[in-house]
Amino acid sequence: MSAPLDPKTVCHRCGASGDATDKFCRQCGAAMAAAPQVAQGNDAAGAGPPIAVAMHRAAANAERPRWSESPWVVLPLLFLLLGPLAFGILWRSRRFSRPWKIILTLIVTGITVWVCWQLWLLFQQVWAWAHELEKAQGGF
Repeated sequence: MSAPLDPKTVCHRCGASGDATDKFCRQCGAAMAAAPQVAQGNDAAGAGPPIAVAMHRAAANAERPRWSESPWVVLPLLFLLLGPLAFGILWRSRRFSRPWKIILTLIVTGITVWVCWQLWLLFQQVWAWAHELEKAQGGF
């Protein structure tokens, strides 16, 4: 009887192997898919699909983008709902290239800084009006 195989993971993108604890490829950074165990002995009934088929299925599932990676979800979150709080969703999305992620990050950061500046100016103006009103009424 042979020794049991060490659990390994295989990158679906570049084919590099890694440890069973690796969640991302050390070569290209893609999510790692666990390699299925080879059946030991003559338990052919419960062995399941061959390794190549199982790895192909794991790679197909890993390649399928989630709904949260869709540009139709990420862009409204960035510009209408969450602003910079959606940066994590943007940077995890595989549907945007790195240059687009950088551009969108800079645009949203610039808009956020501008909005904060405008709110600060508005606050100062309201504060000044409140002091003028207090002086005009002789204090409370």
